[in-house]
Formats: sequence, structure tokens, C-alpha cells
Amino acid sequence: MHWLIWIAALVALAGWTLLAWATAWVLGLDPSLIGNLADRLGDMPGSAWLDLAMPGWEPVAVAMLQLTRDLFAALGTVGTWLVWGAWAVGAVLVVGLAALASAAVGVARRVTAPAAAPAR
Repeated sequence: MHWLIWIAALVALAGWTLLAWATAWVLGLDPSLIGNLADRLGDMPGSAWLDLAMPGWEPVAVAMLQLTRDLFAALGTVGTWLVWGAWAVGAVLVVGLAALASAAVGVARRVTAPAAAPAR
């Protein structure tokens, strides 16, 4: 049972690390890339279909992209530090919960173990 707990913890930690790495990578992008995307929204494939399906989507999308660009510019390198700080907290929680679960399994095994026969 211990190996199952620690394998699950390793998988959770790997997923958490991948999520943190991807988030830090996205936050490290140049904010002008998002501004350039907002300028070319009408030229993207499927924009004509979106005009039919959801009229007025383009101004909303441009506003959201500009807000995202401003947020990325404001965060700067602080965003990367925040991501890795949150990763550290999550990693400590994952390892701590795995250790707690492993200890609980150890205690449960000792409590439910059959009593040793008295020596004669």
C-alpha cells in the first residue's frame, strides 16, 4: 500500500510540476505577441463562421486579449516567481499528504495485526 501512495504522490507531483512549468512559460511570453494576435483576429480561420454563430464576438475577444496583454505586462517577472512559489507550496502539500497517508497505513497495520502468541 505504501508504494501505491508514493507512486500516486509522484504522479501528482509530476503533473503539478508540468502545470507550473507551462504557466511560467506562458507568463514569460512577450506581451506584444498577444497584441499582435488581437490585430489579426479577423484574418484567422473560422472567423467568418464565428461571425455567423456569435455576432459581435470580435470586439469582445479583442478586449479580452488587450486585458490579457496588460496583465502579462504588469506581472512581468513577478508572475514567474509567484508560479514557482505556488508550486513549492503545492509540492510540500503533496509530499506531506503522502507521508501522512503512509504513516496512517503503518499505524493501521500495527493496530490490526494479530497479537503474537505468548512464549512458553
